Amino acid sequence: MAKIETTPLVLLAAGLSKRFGGKLKQLARVGPNNETLIEYSLNQATRAGFKEIILIVGEKTETPLRKILGARYNGMRIHYAKQDYDSQTRDAPWGTLDALCAVQQYFDRPIIVCNSDDIYGENALRDAKKFIEKNNQNVAIGYKLEKVLPQAGSVNRGIFSLNRKYVASIREEVGLTQENIAERGLSPQTLCSMNLFGLTTDSLQKLEVRLQEFKQKNAGNRTIECLLPEELGTLIKEKQIIMRVMQTENRWYGLTNPQDEEQVRKELNRKE
Repeated sequence: MAKIETTPLVLLAAGLSKRFGGKLKQLARVGPNNETLIEYSLNQATRAGFKEIILIVGEKTETPLRKILGARYNGMRIHYAKQDYDSQTRDAPWGTLDALCAVQQYFDRPIIVCNSDDIYGENALRDAKKFIEKNNQNVAIGYKLEKVLPQAGSVNRGIFSLNRKYVASIREEVGLTQENIAERGLSPQTLCSMNLFGLTTDSLQKLEVRLQEFKQKNAGNRTIECLLPEELGTLIKEKQIIMRVMQTENRWYGLTNPQDEEQVRKELNRKE
């Protein structure tokens, strides 16, 4: 890949969505101008000040994303990196940390990383970028739970436990709904992670070590995945890294199930 000159936004786009009918969610046309979801997200990234995007793709996602985005989008350079795996020993890639480490040659600079099939809000992207460039410190963007729960159905969310303004732990809460958060000891104001992180070079190098250790430990397992939030949580618990939480008022939008597409389309058209 070509040299990267600025803080890049790394978008994880290696896999298709089983819950979305085995399709590439990023190409759902949800924007008010018929933009695909990923185009809408990249428009936000442009306004947030990003100049370079690293798109981590997989076997089935590289060609359609290259076709629609090309090498530049709205003046931003797009670099493509591929997450590979050995199909003789694995049924699927090694997970989101493995995807991130597909660009380990760029671990000499801080990065912002998030999912490519979520819409985070331009202020959330801008705040993460500005914070890590100013402070050279890991940062997670925290969303209020009330802003990331669907009107119907259940979801899983990573809940932050905080020590003042820093992450003490990230725990996965499964099956959250609008109706059951109180009985789980949570409130609408509880901050949760939607996998938008700013990571320093030191943390990226530690994550790379964690990945190699994970692969060695689980060499015989064809399906286990090494997940970025879990590994960050472990490094925080072991006091190897610290991570600031910045709350955003932006609303998150995403497609978990096929029925979400029309609701997101309505929301974005109303917003614009």
